[in-house]
Amino acid sequence: MNIILGIFVIIIDMRIIVLLILIFLSACSSNQDRASVINQKIVDFSQSESNSKYYLVTKVVDGDTIYVDIDGEEKAIRLIGINTPETVDPRRLVECFGKEASERAKELLLGKTVSLLTDDSQENIDKYGRLLRYAKIKDDFFYNLEIIKQGYAFEYTYKYPYKYQADFLKAQDYAKSNELGLWKPGACE
Repeated sequence: MNIILGIFVIIIDMRIIVLLILIFLSACSSNQDRASVINQKIVDFSQSESNSKYYLVTKVVDGDTIYVDIDGEEKAIRLIGINTPETVDPRRLVECFGKEASERAKELLLGKTVSLLTDDSQENIDKYGRLLRYAKIKDDFFYNLEIIKQGYAFEYTYKYPYKYQADFLKAQDYAKSNELGLWKPGACE
């Protein structure tokens, strides 16, 4: 009887050990899967560019939202990694430097053709139904980066870090240290 009880205890102990090993392995696997997904979400800008089409900018809402003609249909685009002061939100007053940022966006984008590039680290569409994209003008002008560098926009991270976040933060530091746009002393007084 003692031998049978001893074997039974060993079998139960082995099952517990196997179960603990499986739990440990699945936990490690989940972390690796998460890291793998994050790494897979980053898109190479130059690879995306080579497959891009160009679209006509039909409307500039403000510095971070535009409309483009995609196959005869006007689509709203929310530009990744930037935020400009509000000018058209009915719930808010026009924010300091909002008009200037909107005017600069119109100068740079309205009536131009742009390449719209995705970043797999970001969602495809925001909560308002706008496509999330980077915009590059044909002459290699990376709008999202340049509008920050010129001092018309802030770097903006929504939910997840994005591919050009470090570059956008450097551009913002450049605008601040050179007192450009909204960073100019007295610009928002």
